Amino acid sequence: MNKFFAIVLFISSIQVMAQPHGHGKNMGPDLRKPLPLLEFMAEHQKKNMREHLEAIRDIVSGTVKKDFVKIKDAGLRLGSSPQMNMMCDHMGQAAPGFTPMALKMHTEADKIAIAADKKDMEGVMIATERTLQSCTSCHAVYKQQVVTEEEWNKLTKKK
Repeated sequence: MNKFFAIVLFISSIQVMAQPHGHGKNMGPDLRKPLPLLEFMAEHQKKNMREHLEAIRDIVSGTVKKDFVKIKDAGLRLGSSPQMNMMCDHMGQAAPGFTPMALKMHTEADKIAIAADKKDMEGVMIATERTLQSCTSCHAVYKQQVVTEEEWNKLTKKK
């Protein structure tokens, strides 16, 4: 794995994640499905997304340096856990289909850590690509929609 390839992957991932997904100027209406969230949930999710980008940055940095410990650590931060699974389930309560997509991304990220543990750079790159594809697929389908507590309760059938 050469540094050039890793840098190209990193730049490509940032460019893909920064795409407006059809809602930029002169790109037509934003047809993504709403992901209804209470304001504090939306802010929490944005914080998590920034942490996900930091993990991807560390994976790319570890790839350039052939630092499998750094790659594995970042993959574990991005991967699935009981807490992450519960949070994804909670965030997706009012948006059918969101939770499986979110969980798929974290499951794909688990494979980054597994490949790093085996010192399998090609496996790291394949798993990173699949993880980023899961990220961008979800962002292409859903957008946050901040709702009131009353709306949230109706959407999640709470009384």
